[in-house]
Amino acid sequence: MGSEVNQVVTPVQAIPVTATQVNVVPPQETKTEDILAIVSCVFAAINLCAWFIPLCGFPLTFIAIVLNIFGLKSSKYKTYATIALIISIIALVLTVINAAVGAYIGYTNPGAYGIK
Repeated sequence: MGSEVNQVVTPVQAIPVTATQVNVVPPQETKTEDILAIVSCVFAAINLCAWFIPLCGFPLTFIAIVLNIFGLKSSKYKTYATIALIISIIALVLTVINAAVGAYIGYTNPGAYGIK
């Protein structure tokens, strides 16, 4: 075993990197229209439950429709805003029907709700 190879190890030199050599992708900014489209979807989902109580259904539905109109300007979430607009319109129709039926029952039968 008499032959040993002597290896010379040289330290690795660091290569300086400048900012122009690194491919840094900046984070994409979230547009206001994108946020409004997402928020309008949340309001549309809430409206599906809120139409039972017209006092809650009317304001929430109108807020959702306004948010949907602004959310439709979003290029990224336009489909979500469109679906939310359709759901909000359905919720508005259901709220109006519920309020009309409640008013009719209250008018024709005042004792129905315990009011005398």
